[in-house]
Amino acid sequence: MSFTTTNNGEKTTKTTLHSVLLFNQPEAHLYIPSDISYLESKFTIEAWIYSTINFGTAIILAEGDNIFYLEDNQLKFQKKSSGETISSARDSIIPNTWNHVAVSKSGNKPGETQLYINGKQNDNQGVISKLSAGKGIYIGVHPSSAAHQSFQGKISEIRLWNIPRSQVDIEKDLHNRLVGNEPGLVGYWSLSENSGNTVYDKTQNAKNGNIYNAVWSESLIPLACSLDPKERLLNSNKIEDYAYLFSKLYESQAPKQNVFFRRGRIWH
Repeated sequence: MSFTTTNNGEKTTKTTLHSVLLFNQPEAHLYIPSDISYLESKFTIEAWIYSTINFGTAIILAEGDNIFYLEDNQLKFQKKSSGETISSARDSIIPNTWNHVAVSKSGNKPGETQLYINGKQNDNQGVISKLSAGKGIYIGVHPSSAAHQSFQGKISEIRLWNIPRSQVDIEKDLHNRLVGNEPGLVGYWSLSENSGNTVYDKTQNAKNGNIYNAVWSESLIPLACSLDPKERLLNSNKIEDYAYLFSKLYESQAPKQNVFFRRGRIWH
């Protein structure tokens, strides 16, 4: 575990060993049963992904007729029935490293479906019309797609919102773990369980998922956290973190009044 202190000394950006879900078997996937279509109207999908392929199709998330995926390391979102596709326009996903990916949809016109890679908008302004309802979410596969289109690699921090999130919104939470009660958050699977065949939705919707062929693993992910001085002392291995701790302890001390002494002699 390692911590890096930001300039203001108040927050640590950490690359920490986290539990993740590893997709390394044929048709390995996570299925989240639900009677709600999350993607039927306005929405945002976010995830941290670590793809191990250099070409071909790799499905990140699918619901009904709609898929969020990689194709030859380009990030894409598609309405399969119509073939409407929006694609990243530059700076493709780099394999064998962690990337944050997102798709945000606010309407059915050009420019109202947006892709983000590591917090930066990156798309060709394609049109995605109104989406058809789907029930149940698949992570890593689409039930009607070929086995070789399954995702290969690691996934963490899957987030679904019933609002379109802006670049500012996405960047703000990019490196943070969420709580689960954030406004507009309707599904949050951090994939931090590290054991068992169930992943838990941390929102009040409690749409828990079932694991098929995927396995638990651990990986270093650039997630950040705010720590109080005591936590910094317990977890840190950086000298500057100890300096931060003692500066805070010094600030907490009440200022002492200056005491003046006069030299002289005592006679008896």
